[in-house]
Amino acid sequence: MPTIDEILAARAASKPKPVQVTVLLDADQSEKIEGLEAELRSLAASTDKRLSKADGSAELEAQLEEIKSAPADALVTFAFEKLPGDMWTDLTSRNPARPDALIDLNYGYNLDAVVQEAAKAARGGHHFAWQVDGDTNIVLTDEQWDAIFESLYGHDMSAVRDAVWNVNEWQPSQRLAAAKKARAGIDTGSN
Repeated sequence: MPTIDEILAARAASKPKPVQVTVLLDADQSEKIEGLEAELRSLAASTDKRLSKADGSAELEAQLEEIKSAPADALVTFAFEKLPGDMWTDLTSRNPARPDALIDLNYGYNLDAVVQEAAKAARGGHHFAWQVDGDTNIVLTDEQWDAIFESLYGHDMSAVRDAVWNVNEWQPSQRLAAAKKARAGIDTGSN
């Protein structure tokens, strides 16, 4: 079994794997996408499930695909890297759950506030979130992040929120569960 120093050295040498998410920062297009997605959800909820396709849904899906093939300059990709554990727990402890937000009550902290702070987090000159432009990573200012979060519509904000939560909570918990199963000799399908 490796020593704690060997484990820490291996961890320090490993390259972080950021999660990328692409959003549409075109207000008109984002608003249209959000409206069409809401119409599709409404149709799905109110339609007889025995029918093969809800009335009008094929047309709505075609409109949605057409809008999603928006000009490339309206699409922006962000990358989010896992924060060190002490930074993540500091963010979650400083942003208590809103009593009227079910998602917060589920996680135990204000998920939206934590995500916004995580996007701005830096330590020793290293930033944990950035814009990806081809092969170039662009570090954004706190003011730019604020403007981005103010301009995102629901589906894009959810995509960003999911990416930040995934890289900081979900992926580490899955790796831990897999490691425990591997140590116990339980087949996880990947070992």
